Amino acid sequence: MALLPPFRKLPRFTQLSKQDSTSHLDLLVPKTSVGGGLASVDVQSIGDTNANVVAGKTYVQLVTALTAPRTWNFALASSYLPGQLIAIVDAVGSGGVSATNYLTIVFSGTDTFQGITYSPTFTTGNGALLLVCDGVKISA
Repeated sequence: MALLPPFRKLPRFTQLSKQDSTSHLDLLVPKTSVGGGLASVDVQSIGDTNANVVAGKTYVQLVTALTAPRTWNFALASSYLPGQLIAIVDAVGSGGVSATNYLTIVFSGTDTFQGITYSPTFTTGNGALLLVCDGVKISA
């Protein structure tokens, strides 16, 4: 069993830069996503459909019960910062997935799940999977 590296300390959302000659303070917003800007919780809600998860989304939730097996294709691991957490959640109150109407998670390109080619599958309702990305692969 491989150990995950410790999480780095997250930056504060506003940091004091310096005072300019007009006595105004410059506030800096640190980059928290590969594309820039704040992405501490970037939600994508998906219903009863096959879907592509948008690059950089960190909270992906099922919002409608599935009527057939479905597949969600994740963006490349390089679209996430190293150490960034990704939550996949069945947010349907009565459970959106079942043994017959399951949800399969597929990773893009040469991305792997914990170093191997594998697609996690949700078969029990009200579940969640918390992943961490190192910028190359995604792990549980």
